[in-house]
Amino acid sequence: APQFIIKPRRQLVDEGDSTKFKASFEGSSNTQVTWSKDGKEILPDDHCKAAINKNRFKLTIGKVVPGDAGAYVCEAYNEFGESDTFCNLSIREIEKSLPPDFITKPKLTKVTEGADAIFSCTVVGFPLPNVYWERNGKILQDCTKYQV
Repeated sequence: APQFIIKPRRQLVDEGDSTKFKASFEGSSNTQVTWSKDGKEILPDDHCKAAINKNRFKLTIGKVVPGDAGAYVCEAYNEFGESDTFCNLSIREIEKSLPPDFITKPKLTKVTEGADAIFSCTVVGFPLPNVYWERNGKILQDCTKYQV
Protein backbone atom coordinates (compact mmCIF):
# COMPACT_ATOMS: atom_id res chain seq x y z
CA ALA A 1 0.00 0.00 0.00
CA PRO A 2 1.21 3.55 -0.60
CA GLN A 3 2.81 5.22 2.44
CA PHE A 4 2.79 8.98 2.83
CA ILE A 5 6.24 10.52 3.25
CA ILE A 6 5.07 14.14 3.27
CA LYS A 7 1.54 14.89 4.39
CA PRO A 8 -0.45 18.02 3.52
CA ARG A 9 -0.37 20.63 6.28
CA ARG A 10 -3.18 22.51 7.96
CA GLN A 11 -3.51 25.98 6.46
CA LEU A 12 -4.98 29.36 7.32
CA VAL A 13 -5.49 31.39 4.15
CA ASP A 14 -6.87 34.88 3.54
CA GLU A 15 -10.10 34.96 1.56
CA GLY A 16 -9.29 35.56 -2.10
CA ASP A 17 -5.78 34.06 -1.95
CA SER A 18 -4.81 30.77 -3.58
CA THR A 19 -3.44 27.78 -1.69
CA LYS A 20 -1.84 24.40 -2.38
CA PHE A 21 -1.84 21.15 -0.45
CA LYS A 22 1.27 19.10 -1.21
CA ALA A 23 2.11 15.51 -0.34
CA SER A 24 4.30 12.67 -1.48
CA PHE A 25 4.24 8.93 -0.96
CA GLU A 26 6.19 5.73 -1.44
CA GLY A 27 4.50 3.10 -3.56
CA SER A 28 4.19 1.70 -7.03
CA SER A 29 4.10 4.02 -10.02
CA ASN A 30 0.50 3.10 -10.85
CA THR A 31 -0.83 4.61 -7.61
CA GLN A 32 -4.06 6.57 -8.02
CA VAL A 33 -4.86 9.64 -5.92
CA THR A 34 -8.20 11.22 -5.04
CA TRP A 35 -8.98 14.31 -2.99
CA SER A 36 -12.17 14.90 -1.06
CA LYS A 37 -13.57 17.64 1.13
CA ASP A 38 -16.05 16.99 3.91
CA GLY A 39 -16.66 13.49 2.52
CA LYS A 40 -17.26 14.52 -1.12
CA GLU A 41 -14.78 13.79 -3.89
CA ILE A 42 -13.26 16.90 -5.44
CA LEU A 43 -13.55 16.93 -9.20
CA PRO A 44 -10.99 19.21 -10.83
CA ASP A 45 -12.41 22.41 -12.33
CA ASP A 46 -11.40 26.06 -12.72
CA HIS A 47 -11.44 26.49 -8.92
CA CYS A 48 -9.63 23.28 -7.85
CA LYS A 49 -6.86 21.57 -9.76
CA ALA A 50 -5.19 18.29 -8.83
CA ALA A 51 -1.79 17.31 -10.20
CA ILE A 52 0.45 14.28 -9.77
CA ASN A 53 4.09 13.97 -10.79
CA LYS A 54 5.54 10.54 -10.05
CA ASN A 55 5.03 10.15 -6.29
CA ARG A 56 4.33 13.82 -5.56
CA PHE A 57 0.95 15.40 -5.82
CA LYS A 58 -0.80 18.64 -5.02
CA LEU A 59 -4.23 20.15 -4.87
CA THR A 60 -4.42 23.83 -5.83
CA ILE A 61 -7.41 25.92 -4.82
CA GLY A 62 -7.65 29.29 -6.53
CA LYS A 63 -9.11 32.37 -4.85
CA VAL A 64 -10.47 30.69 -1.75
CA VAL A 65 -13.89 31.60 -0.39
CA PRO A 66 -15.34 30.81 3.06
CA GLY A 67 -17.08 27.73 1.61
CA ASP A 68 -13.66 26.20 0.86
CA ALA A 69 -12.92 25.84 4.58
CA GLY A 70 -13.09 22.30 5.90
CA ALA A 71 -11.37 18.94 6.17
CA TYR A 72 -9.53 17.73 3.06
CA VAL A 73 -8.62 14.06 2.63
CA CYS A 74 -6.06 12.72 0.20
CA GLU A 75 -6.36 9.03 -0.59
CA ALA A 76 -3.67 7.10 -2.44
CA TYR A 77 -4.37 3.56 -3.58
CA ASN A 78 -2.84 0.85 -5.76
CA GLU A 79 -3.06 -2.91 -6.21
CA PHE A 80 -1.46 -3.44 -2.76
CA GLY A 81 -3.89 -1.31 -0.73
CA GLU A 82 -4.72 2.23 0.19
CA SER A 83 -3.65 4.94 2.57
CA ASP A 84 -5.09 8.34 3.37
CA THR A 85 -4.21 11.53 5.19
CA PHE A 86 -6.13 14.66 5.99
CA CYS A 87 -5.64 18.31 6.79
CA ASN A 88 -7.82 21.32 7.48
CA LEU A 89 -8.21 24.55 5.58
CA SER A 90 -9.36 27.62 7.47
CA ILE A 91 -10.26 30.85 5.71
CA ARG A 92 -9.64 34.26 7.24
CA GLU A 93 -12.52 36.31 5.90
CA ILE A 94 -11.71 39.77 4.61
CA GLU A 95 -13.96 42.45 6.03
CA LYS A 96 -15.70 44.08 3.13
CA SER A 97 -15.65 47.85 3.02
CA LEU A 98 -19.02 49.53 2.85
CA PRO A 99 -19.35 53.17 1.76
CA PRO A 100 -21.11 55.56 4.14
CA ASP A 101 -24.88 55.73 3.76
CA PHE A 102 -27.70 57.45 5.61
CA ILE A 103 -30.26 55.22 7.28
CA THR A 104 -32.14 58.28 8.56
CA LYS A 105 -31.46 61.80 7.34
CA PRO A 106 -31.93 65.04 9.28
CA LYS A 107 -35.44 66.44 8.92
CA LEU A 108 -36.46 70.02 8.28
CA THR A 109 -37.35 71.40 11.69
CA LYS A 110 -39.28 74.56 12.63
CA VAL A 111 -38.82 76.02 16.08
CA THR A 112 -39.64 79.33 17.68
CA GLU A 113 -36.79 81.77 18.05
CA GLY A 114 -34.75 81.04 21.17
CA ALA A 115 -35.89 77.39 21.42
CA ASP A 116 -33.58 74.43 20.92
CA ALA A 117 -33.55 72.74 17.51
CA ILE A 118 -32.50 69.07 17.53
CA PHE A 119 -31.29 67.35 14.38
CA SER A 120 -30.32 63.70 14.15
CA CYS A 121 -29.23 61.17 11.59
CA THR A 122 -28.16 57.54 11.46
CA VAL A 123 -25.31 56.42 9.23
CA VAL A 124 -23.76 53.07 8.41
CA GLY A 125 -20.53 52.05 6.72
CA PHE A 126 -17.42 49.99 7.25
CA PRO A 127 -15.19 51.11 8.64
CA LEU A 128 -17.63 53.22 10.67
CA PRO A 129 -17.72 56.67 9.03
CA ASN A 130 -16.82 59.91 10.80
CA VAL A 131 -19.83 62.22 10.99
CA TYR A 132 -19.72 65.98 11.17
CA TRP A 133 -22.32 68.73 10.92
CA GLU A 134 -22.09 71.85 8.75
CA ARG A 135 -23.99 75.13 8.75
CA ASN A 136 -23.57 77.57 5.86
CA GLY A 137 -20.55 75.58 4.64
CA LYS A 138 -18.71 75.65 7.99
CA ILE A 139 -18.14 72.60 10.18
CA LEU A 140 -19.86 72.96 13.54
CA GLN A 141 -17.90 72.38 16.73
CA ASP A 142 -19.17 71.87 20.27
CA CYS A 143 -19.61 75.28 21.86
CA THR A 144 -22.16 77.18 23.95
CA LYS A 145 -24.41 77.59 20.90
CA TYR A 146 -24.05 74.10 19.35
CA GLN A 147 -23.81 70.63 20.86
CA VAL A 148 -22.53 68.14 18.33
